[in-house]
Amino acid sequence: MWAISLPLRREAFLDYDEYLERIDETIDRIKNSKKRPGVEEILVPRRERSARKAAINNAQGIPVPRDDRGDRAVVWALERCIQLS
Repeated sequence: MWAISLPLRREAFLDYDEYLERIDETIDRIKNSKKRPGVEEILVPRRERSARKAAINNAQGIPVPRDDRGDRAVVWALERCIQLS
């Protein structure tokens, strides 16, 4: 089976602002769809989960495990004068 891939310019078909609006509408439709039992929320990959994690890390710092690897990470940070929270 053969496949042909052609590079296309999105602007030739749709205005950029309208494109973004359609993306947002699609995400809203997916997030507001019926969820399976036990599912509280539908998260958008590479968007919401990472933003939430970044906000927690910014507020609380990045957790360092307290094992041999964690101890080595602390020593590495101290050698480079990196403040750990």
